Amino acid sequence: MSGIRSRLQIYGTRRHSVEEAVRKTGSGANTSASDSGTGVTDSAGGFADHSEPSDQLNDLNLSEKRAHPDILNSAGRFDFCEERPGVYIHRQSFSDFTAGVKNLRAYFPLQLSGILELALWPDPEAIHPEDVLFLDTETTGLSRGTGTVPFLTGLAYFQSRKLVLELIFLKNPGLEEDYLDYLLSVFQNFSYLVSYNGKTFDIPLIRNRLIMNRKTGLPGWIHFDLLHIFRRLFPSRSLPGYKQKDLEAELLQARREDDLPGEEIPQIYFDYVKYGHDNGMERVFQHNLLDLQGMVLLFLEAIRLYDGREGSRHALRSGLARVLLRNKRVEEALHILEELNQHNVEPQDLPEQLRYSDLLLLASLYRQQKRYDQSARMLELVVARYDCPYARLSLARLMEHRLKQLEYALLHTNALIQGCEEPDGAATVETDIRYRSAGRMLTLEELEHRKARLQRKIQKP
Repeated sequence: MSGIRSRLQIYGTRRHSVEEAVRKTGSGANTSASDSGTGVTDSAGGFADHSEPSDQLNDLNLSEKRAHPDILNSAGRFDFCEERPGVYIHRQSFSDFTAGVKNLRAYFPLQLSGILELALWPDPEAIHPEDVLFLDTETTGLSRGTGTVPFLTGLAYFQSRKLVLELIFLKNPGLEEDYLDYLLSVFQNFSYLVSYNGKTFDIPLIRNRLIMNRKTGLPGWIHFDLLHIFRRLFPSRSLPGYKQKDLEAELLQARREDDLPGEEIPQIYFDYVKYGHDNGMERVFQHNLLDLQGMVLLFLEAIRLYDGREGSRHALRSGLARVLLRNKRVEEALHILEELNQHNVEPQDLPEQLRYSDLLLLASLYRQQKRYDQSARMLELVVARYDCPYARLSLARLMEHRLKQLEYALLHTNALIQGCEEPDGAATVETDIRYRSAGRMLTLEELEHRKARLQRKIQKP
């Protein structure tokens, strides 16, 4: 679906969906925190919000609609309205909020197309901010099995230069069909989906629940999973961790205070449904809201880093080079890799595995550009630092076929043969993590054949 056509369809269906919701339910969201303007409690290095009543709801004159008074005993500032039987919604809009040192307003005006290259999407197009949906679920378990139910789905989307959040709560699991129907009605309004590990967990889980309820209809979104994107930007485990909270701490300098651990959430919901005990549902809603806010800022920060080619961290710049290369921006990638190679990078700033891979990649790019002398220098550096058989074999080939330095080619071939003949030597090196990209190494017999050929060439007058 093209970007223009999808937007025309979306804007038509989005307006219809909102009007239909008003006609059916006669209820909307009344957010007490929005009225007071306080939002989430601010803490040092944490999250602070500047929320307002949703403009969409005000435009539809929903402000007079009254939230059900007895939905939750301790929902605190999270006031819910019944959208469908057993399905309750909290809506809130934010003109700005802060997480650590980052705030939403700093990213405006929004330019989002860079996310397509970060996701290695082959067809670039303009992305309208209002076409993007953010999703995060809270579930009754950590598996995707048939017994796991997403009882709370948090959604966020941009509207009129504000961020609108919806928390959709399933009070009674027996009414899951209406819950899924509402989710599908919202999903169809968007062309792009953003999640954190959603390709592995959230979307397969929702798809399973649809199948269990004999439903279909998940849109054909372009799905941006931020876990995959940040693993590209920070390759070779160059971060302490890749959980969303880890990324928030590293890139936003935001640390959540008194946040509910995810593993405690299912039991809180079970107690609420089975026994009517509310042992912290407000904290569950707060946790989901913080997940959504953090996800939005991480999404925008990833685009900023890529579009600006920014980042003082060497591991990030190495990741940027690889993403650029996969998007056929060879010269930009080469420039970053050359810059990294010129600096005396400390081991803690660039993992050894990544430094090794950068040098091999640089040698390969030089060879593709027929800059054989520079390619040979990179390979010699790898051999000197890591005694790498793959780099030594590549150097021997380059010396023989391109640089015509047969004596050097023979020297490296003899070193490879000696490595194979050593007691712990092996003809293949796939088991070593440094050489996984090397493919098949030559056997001892093949190396002997190469040595004989080189000797014949050297002896020729």
